[in-house]
Amino acid sequence: MARTRLQVEGASAAGSAGTLRGALRTLWKEEGPKSLLKGVQPRIMATVPSSIMIVTVYEFVKEWSVRK
Repeated sequence: MARTRLQVEGASAAGSAGTLRGALRTLWKEEGPKSLLKGVQPRIMATVPSSIMIVTVYEFVKEWSVRK
């Protein structure tokens, strides 16, 4: 959430410093701790299937290469 806020709003989202730490601090103060977890579920939903495919293909290729 903080990274997205910095990309969209720029340095104004993180206060005067324009850093990730400043953006995290601002989010915590203004929106509370739950704001730091916004967007985690969609990211997990996108990452898990691709990770499963990568591991499956890796294991298949590893087994296939050992047999030859």
